[in-house]
Amino acid sequence: MDIIDHTLAFAQREDKPVIVVYQGKKGITQRRVYIRSVAGEKITVYCTQKKAIRVFDRTGVLSAVLADE
Repeated sequence: MDIIDHTLAFAQREDKPVIVVYQGKKGITQRRVYIRSVAGEKITVYCTQKKAIRVFDRTGVLSAVLADE
């Protein structure tokens, strides 16, 4: 388990927002999210930018840091 995994687990447990830098099909984006679940390589989040649930592939998460509330 690396620092990204620890950050995501802590944020989920404490219901804290996280700033995630993600590399997806459309390039690299930065999102402010709340972690809803982690199942294997799939991370389900609530994205505050899109105001919707999104599913990220764990291998696409380049960084994750706790956000200011």
